[in-house]
Amino acid sequence: MAVESERRAAPRCVNHPDTETNLRCSRCERPICFRCVIQTPVGGRCRECAHLKKAPMFQVGRARFLKATGMGLAVALAGGYLLTQLGPASMFSSLLLVLLGYLVGEAVSRGAGRRISRELVWLAGGLTVLGVVFGRVAMVLTRIPESLPLGMRLEAAASFGMLEIVGNLFGLLFLVLAVVVATSRVR
Repeated sequence: MAVESERRAAPRCVNHPDTETNLRCSRCERPICFRCVIQTPVGGRCRECAHLKKAPMFQVGRARFLKATGMGLAVALAGGYLLTQLGPASMFSSLLLVLLGYLVGEAVSRGAGRRISRELVWLAGGLTVLGVVFGRVAMVLTRIPESLPLGMRLEAAASFGMLEIVGNLFGLLFLVLAVVVATSRVR
C-alpha cells in the first residue's frame, strides 16, 4: 500500500519543492513547474537547458559602449557650444536644441553599431544634457571678466549657466524634448 501511494504522488519541481508537477524538461527530464518552464522550439525546458542568451542586437560590449560614448560626447560638446554661439534663446535655437538631441542620439547609436540597450538610452539622454550645460557654461564663462580668479569664474559660470537653462521654462521644455529625441534614436 505504501508503494502504491508513492506511485500516485506527482513529482515535485526541482526549483519549487512545494509544487507538484507533471511537466518535465524535454532535455534533462527533471520535473519543472509552470513557473519554471521555458518554451523553446523543441519543447518546454528548464532554465539550465534552455540556455537563455540575449539576442546579438541587445549585446553591447565594452568596446562598442566606449566608442558610442566617445562619439556621443564629441557631438554633444561641439553641438552644445555651437548652439550657444547662435545667440539668445529663440524659437530657432530651441529647434536646434532638438536637432542636437537627434545628432547625439544618432552618434551614440552609430557608435554602438546600432545596438540597443538601456544603458545606451541613458547615455544618449545624459550626453544631450551635458552638451547643453557645457555650451551654456562656456557661453557664460566668456562673459565673466577675466580679472576674477579661475575658481570663481567657473563657479559663477556653472550657476549662471544652470539658471539660464532651468529659469527659462520654454528652454527647459525644449531640453526635455531634445532628451526624448536623443533617447528615441537608440531604442
